[in-house]
Amino acid sequence: MDINSIRYFLAAAEHLNFTKAAQYCYITQTAMSSSIAKMEKELGVTLFIRSNKKVELTKAGEVFYKQAREIIEAYNNTIYRVQDVEKSFTKQLTVIFPDFSNADLFAPIIHDFRKNNPEATVDPVIMKLKYFPSYILQNNNAIAVGWPIDKLLTSEFENAIVSTYSERVLMGKYHPLAEHESISPEEIRKETCAYLSPEFFPEKHKQELKIWKKYGITPSAIEYHETMEDLFMALLYKNQISIDLPFYSKTASNGIISKPISSEKPILMPLRIYYKKGYMTPLIQQFIEKARAML
Repeated sequence: MDINSIRYFLAAAEHLNFTKAAQYCYITQTAMSSSIAKMEKELGVTLFIRSNKKVELTKAGEVFYKQAREIIEAYNNTIYRVQDVEKSFTKQLTVIFPDFSNADLFAPIIHDFRKNNPEATVDPVIMKLKYFPSYILQNNNAIAVGWPIDKLLTSEFENAIVSTYSERVLMGKYHPLAEHESISPEEIRKETCAYLSPEFFPEKHKQELKIWKKYGITPSAIEYHETMEDLFMALLYKNQISIDLPFYSKTASNGIISKPISSEKPILMPLRIYYKKGYMTPLIQQFIEKARAML
């Protein structure tokens, strides 16, 4: 039994689905099943109850899950302590973003942070979501900025909410509704709604669908786009709208505007900073506080 097999077990225990657990760990389902079977043989117990409909932990599996989490946490802490402490705690911070809009939002924060912490190196990086978990686990001085990211909502990571935003209606400035001060749910449900492909923010997309349902937007009224550029083109030239966060319009063009939604109870979306569990360094803490103060 090695540290990777323990990580595989934790992923399987948290997803209760070997296929999803394998995808999360970037291995094949066969490799995941083989690793679990080998671990069960070594321990001499059955860890999972497998059926056609679902996977469940046995009593032994529940006990081992608790111990396995402690093992991984102890392992991470050990690795962390033998690394360059000065670098991890005081000198270097990598801030990863899923797209330019988030990076643009944090530009003033990073510049101000650099100015007030001249001894620190702060490197912003745009990266595909699928690489977030492995990068943060391998770099103790890395944090990620984003909305609910399902791959980081696991026992290996922690997060801090730095701000919340009311969702607004994005549209081209030539849209018939552009002259309105605010947009009502009744007007929204008559429009075609543009949205990025769900693969970009799976967890956020699930929440969005629940929110849009309250506005009367049905799945058939949603048109998905593969890039932000495609989405903005749909707003500008196809008169589609998008329910999203206001700062996205700032990185689009002068032709994209945002309007508030006329609702008695505005829906808020939390913006979070994610980091490896147990690795809240002083530099990360300072950066979180700076983000909260400036957003």
